[in-house]
Amino acid sequence: RFDADHDGVLEFTDFCRLMLLVGERIGATYLESDMLRMFKKVDVNGDRLIDLNEFLLMLQQRKAAQAKPGDVVVM
Repeated sequence: RFDADHDGVLEFTDFCRLMLLVGERIGATYLESDMLRMFKKVDVNGDRLIDLNEFLLMLQQRKAAQAKPGDVVVM
């Protein structure tokens, strides 16, 4: 849905569409500079693309950061 050209990775424009939708759902506003910073953080290998492994790693890190002490984080 967010991978506009269906190549299996998210380019920055794909990522921006995703983040704007997330922002609408949670009532947040993201500037392009915010999205670029987030994109670079998620793009672990620096190829300017977010692949499935990088996306899943981001979700796992986010879950872990939101966990309370003693919680078991399952992906």
